[in-house]
Amino acid sequence: MTEKDKSLLELMRGMWRIVLLAMLGIGTAAWIVTGIDSEWAAWWMRIFFGGAAEWILERPVLKAVGKA
Repeated sequence: MTEKDKSLLELMRGMWRIVLLAMLGIGTAAWIVTGIDSEWAAWWMRIFFGGAAEWILERPVLKAVGKA
């Protein structure tokens, strides 16, 4: 696999993460606004907040350990 292929895969991975977090965020906002309270809604929100926190913290953590 060439460097160009690796960078393309990394770009696609990064774009998919944004799309997935956007879909989870829209669903979370809809459930909060409509007041739906169920076990599925709670897990959906936990996944969204966990994914968002991981995405926000990934770059500083990688910089701290010297990988970025």
